[in-house]
Amino acid sequence: MKKKILLLPSYFPSKAAPIVGSQIQEQAELLAEDFDIVVLYCLPGIGWRRHLWNRLTSPFKPYPARSCTSNLLTGKLRVRGNYYFQSARNSEKRNEYWKVRAYTSLFEDLLREGWKPDLIHARGHESGGVVAGALKEKFRIPFVLTENVAFVFDDHFSGYKMAAYKGVINRADVILYVSTYLMRITLLHGLGLKSEHRVVGNWIDENRFAPLPSLPDSPRSKSAPATDDGRFRIFTTGYNSYIKDFITFFRAIRQLIDRGHQDIRAIIAVTYYWSQENKDELPALAASQGIADYCEFVYQIPREEMPRYYNDCDVYVCTSLTETFGIASAEALFCGKPVISTDNGGASDFIDRRNGMVVGLRDHVAIADAILSIKNKQIAFDPAALRASVLDKFGARGFLDRHADAYQLALRGSLN
Repeated sequence: MKKKILLLPSYFPSKAAPIVGSQIQEQAELLAEDFDIVVLYCLPGIGWRRHLWNRLTSPFKPYPARSCTSNLLTGKLRVRGNYYFQSARNSEKRNEYWKVRAYTSLFEDLLREGWKPDLIHARGHESGGVVAGALKEKFRIPFVLTENVAFVFDDHFSGYKMAAYKGVINRADVILYVSTYLMRITLLHGLGLKSEHRVVGNWIDENRFAPLPSLPDSPRSKSAPATDDGRFRIFTTGYNSYIKDFITFFRAIRQLIDRGHQDIRAIIAVTYYWSQENKDELPALAASQGIADYCEFVYQIPREEMPRYYNDCDVYVCTSLTETFGIASAEALFCGKPVISTDNGGASDFIDRRNGMVVGLRDHVAIADAILSIKNKQIAFDPAALRASVLDKFGARGFLDRHADAYQLALRGSLN
């Protein structure tokens, strides 16, 4: 009988944001091959008026839940979700209370239906980890945490968020990381010292992300890039944030042009944006470097079309200040394309001289030099060897086996 796993992702794809959390969804579908998976994912969506009405009409019992499941992209998974009350007027603690309450209500529904998980698997410390910790305390069920982001002291930082992060890390029975870099950051701060720690990487769908000849024949999407102009194609992905350091990418392109290499095309795939202003900033940044005519911006490419973009490029470039894994870099390698990356942390686990080049942070000259070494054929890579360099690390079987081991570790620990 398959072990029952309750999956609590901090991000999950929805109709409003189909790209956000899509890797978590894909990985959950893979895990469902070996485990009995149920996903709970709740969204903010109850305003003050509905909240006050519910409190007035149901003062002494939980008020009727409002499902958000129809707005989630469930794929092949069993997914349930409710909306919860959240307001900028509330304290962070109060907003978290209503979030946990919504999840707890859904969890109790599962228990009444006779489905009780053997363990809880939280994806990320934010929503998933906070809820998993609360459910563990109330129902005495062990939980595994997969951490794929670092705690950042940015504009969203608060003392409450830090305390919540520490609480999640210290409650988890087993902590899984997508990279050695991320595990090092956590242990450096003395967190989770009583927990078990493992690096599991990420799963890359080896059937979807593959060199073009091995992909099934299919008509080219209308949004797929044209490749018949003879220009050297440089591909990058990300969202508009200082962490992705797009200015370094654009300055590297400027360097190439200034050195006489006008036969280039930079394709920038923007994974998501949160306002029109945020969307417009990257093209404006490229224009400020005088390279707008050399850039092509595409937005929220469907996951099924991403392999075409990797296959249609000559090199993939990542200029991030930090990457806890670097999933786009790994996907490019699976497609047989070389990768040039900054020394951003996650890259260290799988990028080396066999499959690309790692350069210093914010070094646009080094990025340009590395691109030219590939463009001028000073360095050549074999697509099959590029793919082989990551296939065993991040293919399906290894990913499943590492998670099976982690689940067993958590279950054994709960019996001690």
